[in-house]
Amino acid sequence: MKKYIGFLLIIFVLLVASTAVAGQLINEDAYIIEEETVIEDDLYIVSSDEIQINGTVKGDVVAAAPNVQVDGKIEGDLLVLAAGVQIEGEVTDDARLFALSSVKLEGTIGDDLAIRSTIAEFNGSGDPDEVTARNLMGEQLAMNLVGRQYDPGLTIEATGVVDGDLILNVRLARIEGVIRGELLGTVSELVLDKGQIESGADVIVLSDIEADADTLVGGTGFRYQSLQPLNIPSTLSDNNTYVEIEQPDASVNSNVLLLVQQLIGRLLLFSLLGWALLRFAPRRMMLSVAALNTNMSNSSLMSLLVLFGLPFLTGIVVIILLLLVNVELALGILSFVFAVYMLLWNLSPLIVGLWIGQWLSNQAYQGLMIGMTILVVVMYLPILGGFVAMSSMILALAGLLGSFYIEPPEDLPERAV
Repeated sequence: MKKYIGFLLIIFVLLVASTAVAGQLINEDAYIIEEETVIEDDLYIVSSDEIQINGTVKGDVVAAAPNVQVDGKIEGDLLVLAAGVQIEGEVTDDARLFALSSVKLEGTIGDDLAIRSTIAEFNGSGDPDEVTARNLMGEQLAMNLVGRQYDPGLTIEATGVVDGDLILNVRLARIEGVIRGELLGTVSELVLDKGQIESGADVIVLSDIEADADTLVGGTGFRYQSLQPLNIPSTLSDNNTYVEIEQPDASVNSNVLLLVQQLIGRLLLFSLLGWALLRFAPRRMMLSVAALNTNMSNSSLMSLLVLFGLPFLTGIVVIILLLLVNVELALGILSFVFAVYMLLWNLSPLIVGLWIGQWLSNQAYQGLMIGMTILVVVMYLPILGGFVAMSSMILALAGLLGSFYIEPPEDLPERAV
């Protein structure tokens, strides 16, 4: 499990670190900066367990781990991908947190704080009861990862201070501290418990707002969008404004624009990820392509057996664990297998695109971009797209499985870009 988590986190950090010209790239099971330590550099840290920053970092920090804790000082930006994040120290610049479950702030953020956690989105059904029920169910979910329990959502304690804007996309946000800028974004449930938002708020609230009489919102006042008016105290601000959420535009033009945006975003993500893999870890991709070239039929047969046989075996194991061991282990295995399938489904165009591109360009990255673009565009076509996506998944797994048995070519490069 830790190896799988570590692989995902390495990809995240490489995407960011690949654009940097300086800094330390660190990959350890657990990484701790002691209290008296001062680091005069940017840090790019990957850990399959935890990251603790108790000392001082005089630069930016990009961190990816199941758990990230900052008790010291970061004199730059903080970018985190984690299940849980706790900040009791100080970040003097911006902080951008991608948290799968929870964020807790007891310290200080010197500029803007942007958080994307368990995502809250409006599905356009127009039924407040459906949205409320869905979100209330989601808010009860907690995450258990690498032996730690994470409660969902954001908590800003009474000692927490954000000197800039607070930008949210979370299910639950509880604010007891001080926001010197604006409160912006989307949240399912917003709890304002004696907090202060000095420059105003403009938020989308999908479920409910709880605010006590001691909470103060200054600046432009408190403006919220929701499916229906919610109960908020009149003393919350000098200007409380409710705006009804409008139904999404279902016109053809709107759908086409959304499709184009998704396509461009996916191509951009693949271009960055493909570059990072070809630069820092090209071996597995190159061997996968070589396996498809030399032994596609046997590798594809093995891929089909794994794709359709693994869920059956997983089901048997899960049933046995449910009956004889415990529910958490069974759900953990089921979630892991599902995550592997989703990862393979979504990232298969990288391997298959490189395989297609070898006939279109002599340069690995250029070929990858051409082949991947063709593949992704075709995947968005009705009916045919689903068939192509499934074929891509089968071929990608065939290449990966075959790469473990193929004799490595003598001219296999250490870096492909």
